[in-house]
Amino acid sequence: MSAWWDADKVLCLITPQEFAEIEAGTPLTCIDDTIAIKGVDTIDQDTRFGHLAYGVTGDHPLRLALLDLTTRQPGSR
Repeated sequence: MSAWWDADKVLCLITPQEFAEIEAGTPLTCIDDTIAIKGVDTIDQDTRFGHLAYGVTGDHPLRLALLDLTTRQPGSR
């Protein structure tokens, strides 16, 4: 798992592999602040630095897990 954040760590961009594992019906936020629903809307699969231009925000479990990993103190588990 990796994370690519906006400046405030609100939008966590996802990789194509993470996208494949997210269930249909999940709202994804684009870097231009538009929302697309996986399985309903067309979501561009183009990547930059290994990440899509779409990601998760709010209480999405993937974002929370990545946030936890990036804020954990060195040496803690």
